[in-house]
Parts: sequence; C-alpha cells; structure tokens
Amino acid sequence: MKISGISYNSAIRCNFGADLHINGKKASVTGLKKLIKENAKDAFINSDDISDKRVTYYSHGKRIASETEYDKSGKWYKQTWYDYNDGKPNWVRFADGTLNLSRNGGKEWKKMPKVEFNKETGNKTLRLHAALPDYDDKNSVGAYSLQIFDKNGDRFINSCVYLTADKQYCYYFDKGLKELQNELEKLKVLLLEDDYKDSFGASRLFNKNLEDVIKFLSGINNKA
Repeated sequence: MKISGISYNSAIRCNFGADLHINGKKASVTGLKKLIKENAKDAFINSDDISDKRVTYYSHGKRIASETEYDKSGKWYKQTWYDYNDGKPNWVRFADGTLNLSRNGGKEWKKMPKVEFNKETGNKTLRLHAALPDYDDKNSVGAYSLQIFDKNGDRFINSCVYLTADKQYCYYFDKGLKELQNELEKLKVLLLEDDYKDSFGASRLFNKNLEDVIKFLSGINNKA
C-alpha cells in the first residue's frame, strides 16, 4: 500500500510514491488509522478503509497542508497542496498526468501572480507558463510561454511572449504563437471552472493580463 505526498514526525515517514513506514518498519493497511492517530496527531484518515478515500495532513494542527485521494483499488489519483497563507489550493495534480496546475503562493500571488500548467496527452507533454512582471519594478519582465515535447523528449513547440512592466509585448519567433494562444485560451476557461476559480482564477490582475496577451496573440496570428 502506498501513500503519497505526506510527511509526519520521525515515527511515521512517508515520501512521494513510497511505502508507508512506522518506526522504520513497513506498515500494512491493517491498523493504519490507529497508527496515524498514535504517531501523528496532525494527520488523519477519513475512513478505516484506505480505498476510495482521502488522506489529509494538517500543518501545525490547524490548516490543511495537503490531501491525497484514492480510488477503490487503493491507488492515488489526485493530490492537492494548500497555500499556508490563504488556505486555498495552490497545486493540484492527477496521477495520469492529464492535469498538473500550480500557482505561486504567499504575498506574491496578489502582486505578481504566476500560473503553471502541465499535462500529458497521448505521445505529447505540454508545459504552459504564465507569469506577470512586478509593476513596481520597471525592469521586471513577465512571460507567457509554451513548450510541447514528443514521446522521445524532443521539443517541437517552443514559443514565448514577454511582457514588460510598462505593458510592452515582445517575442523573438512567430512559430508556435498560434499554439500558445490556443493553450492560453484553454487555461482561461480552466481557471474559471468551479473546482479552480476560487483559488486559481481569483486574481483580477492575472485574468486581465491573460485576456490582454490573448488579444495581442490574436492580432498577430490573424495577420499570418
């Protein structure tokens, strides 16, 4: 049995994808809830049965730090990490690689929001990055970039639009800008879905800049 994304005290130790160990010995499903209760007061299992359930870890006994959800076979399929400052999700990923969404936490989220999205579909791996500049720093530069790799790890799409603090856009190559626009439009829709809009789609600053760069890319791509 495996538990991912949870760390307890020295008595209980669990690393990403590693088997659960209690006091240096591999643990079984039997008595797991009791062992966690005895050895890690900040963590709990929502049910006596690990299958089709959720394991939650609390930081300092108060805020939820992370959650791991399991299917009926006992395999994890979703992990969520929470921002310590606002208590909202700042990283969500699925085991099948179809969604890996994260944002920068802390105070910077309000001032310089950044969102990263990765996914695996078929023989392709997609990496999308959207970061705003620091508008208090005229030399700061943000970036909207897209990279797509084939099954061999070779990159065949690599496009980027840079955004300066004085609202100027620049790019070096026009190849891949249409794909970048398409993926940013998909990201815009994703961030407004019910599961993500409260934490990933809640920044007006980020949303406004995302709309602006999509319009900028649309103007370039429509001329091509």
